[in-house]
Amino acid sequence: VIRNHRGEAILSGWNYIDDVNSAEQVEALACREGLALAADYWAPFSAIVESDCSTVIKYLNCPSIQRSTSTYIIRDALEEAGKLPRVQFCHAGREQNHVAHELAQIAKRLCHSAVWRERVPVCVLSKLLLRMS
Repeated sequence: VIRNHRGEAILSGWNYIDDVNSAEQVEALACREGLALAADYWAPFSAIVESDCSTVIKYLNCPSIQRSTSTYIIRDALEEAGKLPRVQFCHAGREQNHVAHELAQIAKRLCHSAVWRERVPVCVLSKLLLRMS
């Protein structure tokens, strides 16, 4: 979910990811896809990327220390981040990440990807509104 400074959804979606080796890779792919969408639709603005995977956030903040299977995904994500004026990478605990978790579960159940402009799917709207308050 990409939100503006008022917390309103600019872009939301899920991406069905098959054949990955670890939760770390899934989180790294999600960050890369989010940054690519942000670069395409949100380019003139700064961004904050949140993930509940502290390892991925650590690698995004300090890519030279990583030695993982996600190395190339992290590099691609940072390349996308370079298209934005400023990007901050922050760890968000699982309890703060309900919307992203629900979107990931939908992708797994439906086995397809989807993107919405200026809204979120109804099934996660209440969770987003709770997060905004």
